[in-house]
Amino acid sequence: MSKKKKDRTLEELVKNYPLEENLKTYYVKYPVYKDGLWYGANVLLPTGYDIPFNARVFTTKDDCKASCDMHNKFHWWTKKEALMIVSHSMSNQEKH
Repeated sequence: MSKKKKDRTLEELVKNYPLEENLKTYYVKYPVYKDGLWYGANVLLPTGYDIPFNARVFTTKDDCKASCDMHNKFHWWTKKEALMIVSHSMSNQEKH
């Protein structure tokens, strides 16, 4: 029986974010709707997101979310950790 990985704290996540491996930078992915399509956007800290030029594009939110979840899991973020990063980014956005 394998042990469940302990979720990192928000402080630990922010300190080590974004993830840098093999000269590449990886961000938590989150579905963003724009111009009638869903994009796997990079979540930026302290605030916001970026839709990279090579973002995967989907016609449904469910497909986009599944792809984002797979990306995040591959880079060792649990669902809870990914949501903590997204929530932290969104809570730092200026209120208009």
